[in-house]
Amino acid sequence: MNDGYKLLYNNLWLINKSRIAKLNPDYTHLPQDIVPVTIPKPVVASNPKPIKITPPELPVIDIPILKQKPADIILNWDKLVSTINNCKLCSLCDNRQNVVIERGNREAKWMFVGEAPNSEDDKECRPFAGQSGQLLDKMIGAMKLDLERDVYICNIVKCSPQSNHNPKANEIAMCKNYLLSQIELVKPNIIIALGRFAIWTLLDSPVAIEKLRGKVHRYNNIPLIATYSPIYLLRNPDAKKDAWDDLQLAMKTKG
Repeated sequence: MNDGYKLLYNNLWLINKSRIAKLNPDYTHLPQDIVPVTIPKPVVASNPKPIKITPPELPVIDIPILKQKPADIILNWDKLVSTINNCKLCSLCDNRQNVVIERGNREAKWMFVGEAPNSEDDKECRPFAGQSGQLLDKMIGAMKLDLERDVYICNIVKCSPQSNHNPKANEIAMCKNYLLSQIELVKPNIIIALGRFAIWTLLDSPVAIEKLRGKVHRYNNIPLIATYSPIYLLRNPDAKKDAWDDLQLAMKTKG
């Protein structure tokens, strides 16, 4: 009988012995044919070497990273106007009557940036042509600024969205370099951002207007004041006081 069988036999006998002993306490002797088996202890090295497991090599997968190309700033008025007039980068060009680029003085020190032209602006081919424009003109007049000499007015989007909807992200992205070109060409001393989309575009921060108002921000080291759009003020007349506070802050900042 080999050692393995002997060990199994001994264990079975010991189990049976314990059961039998409960019935007959005198039955405690081992059968004569059972030989005790000694199992050697495993030998452990005093300084075992760590086992190094090398993981299998994984295949390298090349994933192209799409990098956005910086917008090309156009530093020539004729080229900029021609490029905007012929722009077809987004679907807004399909339904426009005109491209709405600017009004005011290109050498003005005050720059007002709105959100998007509405249907009236599209018809008259100038930003803030309707009721919202009349309100903006009154606000500028209250600041003792001349509309033809002291201010330059534009929008972040140059074509009127259908049904006067808010400008979409892709529409803003396609027009953004035109706005940045206008800022570079005008070189204003201060920028008034009218409405959340104008503010978010220039500050690159989608934070509520209420948290951005009452502070002097910076766009390329140009002071920037965030306030409500004239369209919002027409719908919410109670906010006109807050807008006037913003314009007073702008006048103090501009000096």
